[in-house]
Amino acid sequence: MDSEESDTDEETKELVRKLKEVKKKEKVMKNKKRKVELRQEIEKRMKELEELEELELKGASKPKKEKSGKKVEQSKKGKDKGKSKDTDKVKIKIKTKTQLKIAKWVRAKFLSSSDSDSETTHKKKNKHKKKKVRSGIKDRPHDKVKIKMNWPQSELKYEFTNRKAVEFRQLTMSQFCAGELEIIRHCKISKKEREGRLSLLNKICYYASEFEWSVLLNFYAAWVKLIEKGENVWSDDTSLLEVRMLIGKKVLNKTASKYSDKSSEKNFDRKVWYCPLYQRK
Repeated sequence: MDSEESDTDEETKELVRKLKEVKKKEKVMKNKKRKVELRQEIEKRMKELEELEELELKGASKPKKEKSGKKVEQSKKGKDKGKSKDTDKVKIKIKTKTQLKIAKWVRAKFLSSSDSDSETTHKKKNKHKKKKVRSGIKDRPHDKVKIKMNWPQSELKYEFTNRKAVEFRQLTMSQFCAGELEIIRHCKISKKEREGRLSLLNKICYYASEFEWSVLLNFYAAWVKLIEKGENVWSDDTSLLEVRMLIGKKVLNKTASKYSDKSSEKNFDRKVWYCPLYQRK
């Protein structure tokens, strides 16, 4: 008995599955028939509209007959016929307007998908047209940046720069140190960057007595640009860059360094005493 019941259950399941498949096929066939009917209706109405447009064009192209010099007496019957013709023309115009509206509505409803696809492709083409490909002959190395870094000239306080915008190459040592300390103290930066900036500033201050100030500015700029490009990190060692940029550029006369201000240059012109405490006495 149990085996018979299980067989019947399996048969019912198969029958139900087949019914579902048949229903799906019927739906698909109905949709196809509906689409075919709609397309046929659209084609018929389009043909009617084309015929009406041709008739209107023919009517507009017919030249008006010139009045002869002879006097023509119009009878009442002729007047009535003219009125009936005018009314027929008005009816035709009304029909054409309504049919045009219907055709527009049909196009908007049943051809919206194709229109949307064409619009998207048209927009994509326009986007590609707007983007002009240019030569890279004028591109510079510092134009391509992954991570933008803070630079000391941008963090200087306005009242301490004689109310003028200072460029990086114009920074004196005091301005450079002030701007770098502003970044370390007040800007939102990571601990690694803060430590890296402090160690770099420490090195530059030590090297200032041995190298020209322009050389040290170039060294700082090269290191920060490498970090902006993503090639280095603040925790990396700067010794390789120091070897490339600082070897062979020592200042022979340490008293004539370019980083100092005019007032400090005057002080350097004095004679250096080996024992200043003894000379003061």
